[in-house]
Amino acid sequence: MRPLQALICGVIVSMGSACVGQQSNTEAAPPAKQESGQKPPCKPPKPTFTPDPLPPASWERKGPKTAMTIFDLMVDRKGKVHDPVVIRSGGDDVDKQALDSVRRWRFIPATCGKEPIEAKARVEVRISLR
Repeated sequence: MRPLQALICGVIVSMGSACVGQQSNTEAAPPAKQESGQKPPCKPPKPTFTPDPLPPASWERKGPKTAMTIFDLMVDRKGKVHDPVVIRSGGDDVDKQALDSVRRWRFIPATCGKEPIEAKARVEVRISLR
């Protein structure tokens, strides 16, 4: 019997809303002056630790299989994953394995200028059994 093998064949990260502004609690913030007309460059979060998900037990002895789950999630200012939501299912058993893996992922946080920011990201997790 061959051991189960899992692969992440692709990780796609796209950033949704980027910059989060801060406002004083005591006074309304004055409108920002646009001297150059350009916003500071914003960069999406970058995955640095993406442990492979295990194939679901239901796949055992069923030959080669592949499935993909797509998540929307938040990456905080420390690079940790929060609130992952399945937006494209690979099947209930696959989604559970992928979710267990994605919750352990770590990122270089998104930045706007030089400041780390919380950002929404979309990731694909592909599980393959060879």
